[in-house]
Amino acid sequence: ETDSDGLTLADYDAIPDWSDDRRFVPGTQGDDDDLNLSFSPDGRRLLVASNINLQVFETDGFACVLDVSARRDWGFLAGWTIDGQAVTCVDGAFLAHDLADPVAKAVAKPLPVFGSAASVRGTHFIQWPCDERLQIAQLDGEVLFERAGAGDRLVSASFDAACTVCVLAEEAEAACVIDLATGHATALSIVGLRAVAVSPCGQFFAGLTFDTVLILRISGEVLRSWTQPNSGWVSGLAWSPDGTQVAVAHMNNGSQPASVSLHGVGRVVRIRQLAARPVPVATGQQIADIARLYVLRTQSFDTGWAGHVDDDLFDFHLSLVRMGADCDLVPQMRKTTPKIAARAYEAAILQTQGKSDAAQTAYAEAMTLLTAHTPELWSHAFVYSALACAAHALGQTDAAATALQTAVDAIDDEANDFQKRTVVARAHLQMGQLDAVRALIDGAEPNGWVSDFHIRLLIDLIDAQCIDLLRHAWTTWSVEDEWDAQEAVLARLNETDQMHLAEEFGLDEDDLESDDDSPEDDDAGVIAAQVRSTEKGTQAQLDTAVSWFSKRRCWADAYAVINSARVTWRADLYAEMIAPAFKHGDIHIAVDALGQQSCGDMNAPGLRALQGAFRTLAGPHYRVMTF
Repeated sequence: ETDSDGLTLADYDAIPDWSDDRRFVPGTQGDDDDLNLSFSPDGRRLLVASNINLQVFETDGFACVLDVSARRDWGFLAGWTIDGQAVTCVDGAFLAHDLADPVAKAVAKPLPVFGSAASVRGTHFIQWPCDERLQIAQLDGEVLFERAGAGDRLVSASFDAACTVCVLAEEAEAACVIDLATGHATALSIVGLRAVAVSPCGQFFAGLTFDTVLILRISGEVLRSWTQPNSGWVSGLAWSPDGTQVAVAHMNNGSQPASVSLHGVGRVVRIRQLAARPVPVATGQQIADIARLYVLRTQSFDTGWAGHVDDDLFDFHLSLVRMGADCDLVPQMRKTTPKIAARAYEAAILQTQGKSDAAQTAYAEAMTLLTAHTPELWSHAFVYSALACAAHALGQTDAAATALQTAVDAIDDEANDFQKRTVVARAHLQMGQLDAVRALIDGAEPNGWVSDFHIRLLIDLIDAQCIDLLRHAWTTWSVEDEWDAQEAVLARLNETDQMHLAEEFGLDEDDLESDDDSPEDDDAGVIAAQVRSTEKGTQAQLDTAVSWFSKRRCWADAYAVINSARVTWRADLYAEMIAPAFKHGDIHIAVDALGQQSCGDMNAPGLRALQGAFRTLAGPHYRVMTF
């Protein structure tokens, strides 16, 4: 509770908590048009309607139970009948779709159970069409409210559960609250709402501007606002009949597919947080599950983080390709440039694995993407170096030479040209052009420090087993004076089973980061026993107890300690389980613990933990391939 707005703790329990973000991609057609959303009367399903198709999803798990082509009239808001049929309007005719039999059936007008923007029980609705006269009616045909038609303006209306109040919004007009008992309309000060949804209790309503979701009192006072991430717009809105969650449709200007997010109200989030979390069941989770969790946690990130997310997905994807894992992350990337490079590098890797057909397919997709998208000049080194690697691996010598030349054509004009030359060096290495790599090393004096890009080239030399060039770079760049570079080289030699070279470079195996996870002393055991017996303790004591149990694989005890702790301590306690879970091979525990970490942006501890977890599992298969 703060002084920044009108929100109170009492309000919080009844309005959505935006941090509770469960999201799915409906895969709707007509993504350039608005989506409208509507909960079924029992709240178990969510209707998602585009301009040309109609879908219904379970709200628990998001399974699609209806997907039909159903071009709807402009401005018509698809919805539900009392008996659970989804209704749309085509050329003025109302069509109902039974979930058990999706073949559309004509429904007579006036509808006995439905109208555009209907109440949850179908008893009140806007008469359709409403271009000449806008009327709110009830089942017996009685008109409760009437005014001039909306013409070609978008209209949205929503009712409370008891149908005592209706919030009506017309595009570019002031929203109003209608007392349905008297027909009196009270104009609000807010203008331009594109969609509205009233809470079942009738005390609050949600409204959409172009890119923001507002939560307001029925009086029009704004309590909370939430701006759509990724610079898209919001188009659809629904409040569940039981009042427990709000659904929002997100449109993303073509860079991302349309998505739908569901947000629990405060009391639901609070109950969920307080609930005891069971020990998860092992169901064969692998590194791909870490990648999928990363995708899930970054879906709602602002567009400003897109490049950073793509960098991670790029490196994750190629690691999974090297490991032979069945998890394609390229479609999840935000921008086309990394998609091209990822498919190209994928082709080169697959060809070395003897998977020629798959390599050809990946390279063909890279070229198709390239045809449809002209890379910016600054990204030429990044894109065309990857294409050169792929073409060379596939035996297309001329294409490889052309791509490599394109990669370096404008590189001298780059502000930080060495980072680009580091990428180009990979292509030179793969194509056996070692003299070019040597010239790059000679022309890349560290100027007092060995940068990340110098280190990445050192790692590439180890991967390519070009040890003579590694020696040359080591001397030329005075790497013996740079501990970060020495640490990275030592780790890579260890990962690639080349530790016999460590002594030559003055590196000591004892300097490798230790993964010693030996149990703590008896004092820790005493603390753990005390915590288990009393289910109380300070945060430091609980940390010790969870760590002690985790290192002994006593997961039930670790979860019992966490479930007894304050909600605000639990994320830190879950973090204590992550490293021991990986060491024991209990990936399902690690995935569950990672899912409890905060992930608001790329700097959040949860994202850092996910990045580290993936690198840990990928081991030598993980390589930093991006800038």
